[in-house]
Amino acid sequence: MLVAVLPGRAVPWAQSKGLAVEGKSVAGGERRLALVIGNAAYDSAPLRNPVNDARAMAAALRDLGFEVTALENASLTDMKRAIDDFGDGLRSRGGVGLFYYSGHGIQVHGRNFIIPVGVRVKGERDVEYESVDVGRVLGKKGDFYFSGPSVEAALAPTTPSPGKAVGPARTLEPARTIDEEEALWKVIENSTNPVDFEEYLSAFPQGRFVMAARAKLRQVRHEESPRGPDVVVRTGSYRVQGTNPNGSPYRGTLSIERSGSLYLFRWQIGKDTFQGQGTLNDRTLTIDWGSPDPIIYQVMNDGTLEGTWAKGQGKENVIPEQ
Repeated sequence: MLVAVLPGRAVPWAQSKGLAVEGKSVAGGERRLALVIGNAAYDSAPLRNPVNDARAMAAALRDLGFEVTALENASLTDMKRAIDDFGDGLRSRGGVGLFYYSGHGIQVHGRNFIIPVGVRVKGERDVEYESVDVGRVLGKKGDFYFSGPSVEAALAPTTPSPGKAVGPARTLEPARTIDEEEALWKVIENSTNPVDFEEYLSAFPQGRFVMAARAKLRQVRHEESPRGPDVVVRTGSYRVQGTNPNGSPYRGTLSIERSGSLYLFRWQIGKDTFQGQGTLNDRTLTIDWGSPDPIIYQVMNDGTLEGTWAKGQGKENVIPEQ
């Protein structure tokens, strides 16, 4: 999921379900625009939640006073046109914009892309032509403040010129801000996916809904007591030893990185590169890598991962490098 907050013509962005990006303060009455896209109906590796997430986010943003344009299962052309129209609206009339995307995404050579419905991405060379570069949103670039311009600077007294009277100091009222925490909670409060509540707790560890989030997390996991220590997958380099569904062996390397609760995988098998991402539930690590069937690993006590793919016909062991 991609969330971008656009104050005026600027764009920061974050890849997580937590709306952890703090936008520039929004003055009362300032125009608010939102573009919300949820893509789920992929020919390969369809998803379950993005459309429902996008609908919930659109409703939450409308409650917060946003003018919302919402797309579901959007094509490449529809996504590009909507993003361009969104940017034109911000440039022509100003205000604050928020871009929300839920669906498949991929990173290639440090560039991030979001994937439309109805395209076929077979390898890295297809990505640039069959997806939307996040830079298309970022290119809409002005000034962005993570906490707003300094109030102290605005209130700093000006040294008067000799002989001039000094009037009373001007008092500035704090500008209102978008309540990212409440918007996120409205999206996930009825969710049955434990990852949603894990990511809320990560984004807002001291938030207003922490107790409710912990209770919901236990409920959806059918737990009667708080969880024990989490199993952690090591990040870094691994050796790969696997067997294809036809019985032929293969070897290679794997790098694992972590972004919030997501684990990002990059395999190098001979001359081929594969990428995927997934989540950890207890000791089960499920990785979506663009195939209809995910790779499912079990995390062993020594840090190795023992996995199956192609509905159990392929097998793969992943061993951490020392």
